[in-house]
Amino acid sequence: MPFLVLLLLLLSAPAWATSYYVDPATGSNTNAGDLAHPWLNPPGTRSLDVRAPGQRLRYQPRTNTWTFVASKPGYGLALTVRPSKPYVLHGGGTGVVREPTGGVSYYYSATRARATGFITSAGSRIPFTGEAWFDHQWEPVASITNPPNWDWFSCRFDDRTELMLYRFRTRDGTPLARFQSGTLVGRAGAGKLVRTFDAIPGTRTLDAAGRQWPLDWELRVPSASLSLSLRAIVADQLVRGQLLPTFWEGAATVAGTKRGVCFVEETNS
Repeated sequence: MPFLVLLLLLLSAPAWATSYYVDPATGSNTNAGDLAHPWLNPPGTRSLDVRAPGQRLRYQPRTNTWTFVASKPGYGLALTVRPSKPYVLHGGGTGVVREPTGGVSYYYSATRARATGFITSAGSRIPFTGEAWFDHQWEPVASITNPPNWDWFSCRFDDRTELMLYRFRTRDGTPLARFQSGTLVGRAGAGKLVRTFDAIPGTRTLDAAGRQWPLDWELRVPSASLSLSLRAIVADQLVRGQLLPTFWEGAATVAGTKRGVCFVEETNS
């Protein structure tokens, strides 16, 4: 059962977490809604064990394991993620992403990880085991609350390689060539900078939240000889905004030069 867990840490704002799971067989999208509360203890620089009412995120360095739990009436999530590849610094190994606003964010990933846990919904407990992609990105809160538009792709291929691509766009949708990049990760975990790529939206769209959201993409990465076709597994995978603007983030199948699964994130504010 493909699913996505999204967790954002807003240090000078309420903690905010949202999670949902998607059943590709039926197209159903079960959304837990947002959990937004003040942090009971803020994140530190030497350890990570942060809590808010109904939420807890921990990192255990000895076992290189991340755990996240969230609960509210009628819903619960317990997730454990342990990377199976080395962490990769994006931005050509610098870990720095430069943004059109003039600011920067800091970004690394475990592009392939083991995930276990369970979801509790409507009185049923659903265990899961599978592979995951873990991202950690942070930046000043001012950038988060007034972000530019962007497209982001994280692909895990059947040959155990991975690809991350992102690009920023103007408000009218025009890609900003100076603000796009990516990382191609080999089987052993080494990252290679991707300087240029093309991301062409298809004709199938979701009309929701006053916007049109592309559901199909063609990705072309000449430096890696990649030509990929992405198709959203379920149309409505919108994360409807509470503290942040509404955006689309969800799972898509991949065909073409390689096969696998991608998560796509697109904003359109």
